[in-house]
Order: sequence, then C-alpha cells, then structure tokens
Amino acid sequence: MSVYLEARFLPVPDAITVELLTLELAEIGFESFTEGEEGFSAFIQDDTFSEEHWRQALAKFPLIASPELIKHLPQNWNAVWESQFEPICIDDNCWIRAPFHEAMQDVPLQLIIEPKMSFGTGHHETTRLMCRQMLKLDFAGKMVWDYGCGTGVLGILAARLEAQYVAGNDIESWAVENSRENAQRNHVDFTVYEGGVEAMPDTGGYDIILANINRNVLIQTADAYLHHLKPGGWLLISGFLAQDEASLISFFVDKNLQLLNATNENGWSCLLFAKE
Repeated sequence: MSVYLEARFLPVPDAITVELLTLELAEIGFESFTEGEEGFSAFIQDDTFSEEHWRQALAKFPLIASPELIKHLPQNWNAVWESQFEPICIDDNCWIRAPFHEAMQDVPLQLIIEPKMSFGTGHHETTRLMCRQMLKLDFAGKMVWDYGCGTGVLGILAARLEAQYVAGNDIESWAVENSRENAQRNHVDFTVYEGGVEAMPDTGGYDIILANINRNVLIQTADAYLHHLKPGGWLLISGFLAQDEASLISFFVDKNLQLLNATNENGWSCLLFAKE
C-alpha cells in the first residue's frame, strides 16, 4: 500500500470554505476528506503530491490557517480512520458503520464499510445526498452501475435495495479492492472493474447509473456513460456544489435527459434525471 500525506486544517474552516477547499484539493490529486474534532483533513498519495500545485491551491484561501502536513505509513492507516470515522444514520433507515462499530438496533438497512483510502463513508454531504435519494427509488430487479465506486457504498446499498445486478468501476486499484472487500463484508453481489468508463462491459444497458464524482468528470465522460443508460433509465449524480447545479441541469437536458429531482445539503447538490 502507498504512503499518504494528510493535510490537517485547524481550526476547521467554515462550511463553504470546506466545500470549496475540497473541490480545489480534489483537482490536484487529493482523494479522501474527513472532518471531526481533530480538524478538517485531506489525504493524498505521497508520490502524487506536488509542492507547486499545493502552494497554488492554498494561495486561493489566504484567510485560512496554514495546515499541518502529516505523513502516514501504510500500517498507520486503519488507526487514522478509526480515530475519525463515526457511524452515520441516514433518515433513520440506513446505518453506515465500520466493522469496529456496534450495530444499531431497529434500523432496517445496515451497511458495514471499511473505508481505507476510498471516498464514501456517509460523512460527506454528497454521499448522504445520494443515499437519501436512493432510499426513495425502486431498485428491485434493476441493472445498476456505480460509476467511480470508491468504497462501494452506493453499489452495496443498491444491492441491499434488491437490484438484480450491480456493477461498479474505479480508476484506483485500491478502491477496486476496497469495494470488493466491502461487498463481501455485506454479503452482496457487486462486480467491480478497474478503470474508467471503457472498463465497463456491454451488458445491454443499465436502468440506473449512480455517479458521485466531480463536475468535470461528469461532463467530460457524459457521452460515454450515458451510452450505457437505457431509455427511461435514471441518472443520479452528485459531487458538485449547488452553484454548479443550473449549468449541469442545462448540460444534461441538452443530452435529452429530464430533471426529476434536485436536493441540496450545506451547499452541495444532488440531481436525479431520467433518460428520454
């Protein structure tokens, strides 16, 4: 496993700054983000980190305190997550926890997620928005694709919601491994491929595509993944700020999709479309 750098911001910036900082750091290779009593932290592989890009990114946030850079060797990674990862309950219907947390009684859906370095524990607004919307949709008997699956939490939830077939992909090998392990941990069938859209086999199309990834990837790869969406199928997306919502709605409407629903949390957005 890789050596990671943690950029820890204390005090924690305000919510809007955290949102903007998350997007900015994601653009330069930071992969995972946490927020808790220990501060707001962003993680990047040591061999990916660029001092120049780091300085340029921080220059856009002159009012925040300089973060501490902490190097984590692979054997320290689980301890880092265990110290910062608290279980999450979504709408009293879905409990997302790590293996070291106790189960929650009387919650119908319980997902056990070991995050490692992958994005998707329920702590970020975009994951919660996606899960909350998924709980309102009918997945029974559906073909589902979790695009950029990270921990696999969305694909695993789809499987627990009785989808007929669930596939996912991620460009990071450790995320693919993480998703597969989490699928086994939750006793669900979830086929995960390593790579981008091109890694996905032609299955005849998907009824639902889930994509919690950044705005640029959503736009740049749209034609490729929409090719796999069946007519009448649903596209559920997040990973972008509410200020980008209008432009993304316009973009996908031009792709012959119809907006069905839009939700927001703390400045982040989630959109549900149907393919015409």
